[in-house]
Amino acid sequence: MISIKRKNAQHEIVGFILIVVIIIMIAFIFLTLSFQKNKSEIGKESLEVTNLLNSILQYTTDCAIYVPQYESVRDLIKSCYNAEICSDGISTCNKLKDILGKLFDASLPTTDIGRSGILGYEFNASYTAKHTGFVLRPNVADIVYISNGKCDEKSRSVSAYESIPLDNGDIKIVLKICFVM
Repeated sequence: MISIKRKNAQHEIVGFILIVVIIIMIAFIFLTLSFQKNKSEIGKESLEVTNLLNSILQYTTDCAIYVPQYESVRDLIKSCYNAEICSDGISTCNKLKDILGKLFDASLPTTDIGRSGILGYEFNASYTAKHTGFVLRPNVADIVYISNGKCDEKSRSVSAYESIPLDNGDIKIVLKICFVM
C-alpha cells in the first residue's frame, strides 16, 4: 500500500514538473517573439533616421565659397571646420547653424509631441584626429552642435552616424532623435 502511494506521488510530481516545463517554454517563445518585434521597429526607425541624415547632408545651401558653386551641407561642415567665409560675407559656421536649424524644424515637428511622438533631436559634427603626432589642430574639436527639445535617459532614442574623411582625421556626424517611451 505504501509503495502504491509513493508511485502515485511520484507520478503527480512528474506531471507537475511537465506542466511547469511546458509553461516555461510557452513564456520563452512569447518573449522571443515580442523582442523580435521591437528589434524590427528599431531597425525601421534607424533606417529612417539614417535616410534623414543623408538627405540633410546632400541638401544644397545658399552659401558659395567660389561663385557659382554652392555648397552642400556636407561641404559646408568641412568649410566650417576650415573657418571659411561664404561669398556673401557670412561665416560658414553661422550659415551652417542657420540652415540646419531650418531643415530640422521643417523635418522634425518637435512642437507637436502628441501626434509625432518626437521629443527632440541632437546633431553633432566634430573633428577627430587619426594620429596623435604633430597636428596643428586639436585631436577632438566640435564643429557644430544643434539640439532642440528634450533628449534624456528616460526617452528612447535612435541615432545615425556619418564620417567624412579629412586631412589627418575624420569629421564624425551624429544625428540622435529622441522619442516618447
